[in-house]
Amino acid sequence: MACEYLHPSDAGRTLMREADLEAWGRMTRLCNACPKDASTDLCGAAMAVRTIPLIVDPLKQKVIVAMAEPDWLTWTRELQAIAQTGLAFVRDPYDRERYEMLRALASRIMAAHTATPAERIEALFAGESGYATPKTDVRGAAFDDKSRLLMVREAADSNRWTLPGGWADVNLTAAESVIKEMREESGLVVSVRKLAAVWDRTRQGHSPGVFSCCKLFFICDIMGGTAATGPETSEVGWFAEDELPDDLSLGRVLSSQLRRMFVHAREATLPTEFD
Repeated sequence: MACEYLHPSDAGRTLMREADLEAWGRMTRLCNACPKDASTDLCGAAMAVRTIPLIVDPLKQKVIVAMAEPDWLTWTRELQAIAQTGLAFVRDPYDRERYEMLRALASRIMAAHTATPAERIEALFAGESGYATPKTDVRGAAFDDKSRLLMVREAADSNRWTLPGGWADVNLTAAESVIKEMREESGLVVSVRKLAAVWDRTRQGHSPGVFSCCKLFFICDIMGGTAATGPETSEVGWFAEDELPDDLSLGRVLSSQLRRMFVHAREATLPTEFD
């Protein structure tokens, strides 16, 4: 029986490369505390990733490795969201105090599982206000005339490869945000052709993050500009479908997602994918 790895979000479509699986297992960081980028360390905090036992698919003769983030992170994230939303609408001073205590409790739980002081985590949580909603990360997939995918090395993640992108900006649409990120990180001016995918970061199996995150992947057409690095990138490269790099910034992109971008670029009528 062949021993291959299936990304759990792909529902039987796409095999994970072994390099992705190994890197996933080495994930030890709490990501996305930085307001600028969707995958910046909180402070190098260590986090254990829970691995679900191997599942054997007798029909496809494959071994499926399913992975999920630790339960305590899911629960802490939910407690923080309840406290944040409660504080946004509370009127009674005693209830306000209770929601603040709940936020502090979530901070202490996260601190107990990481190397980050509870005070720093609580300050991070306190910076979030209003009704708690997922953060929005945008990624752009653009191709040259040889059907090669544009990628950049992310300086903040040890110069690993990713699609240009980051947090969506206030007062910009998601499409406008990805156009801005593409220009800043690759030097290229693009237009958006289609929304290829709307994926949940946790469901996709990315490295764990503090807040819930929705990832939007766009197919883009190059309109102008010159390939060049920006303040947050150290190299710009072009990759054929069968030559994708192994050293991916897995908090930002997965190889299975990159392969789906090639498919969407070829097949314009494909509907948007979503979790």
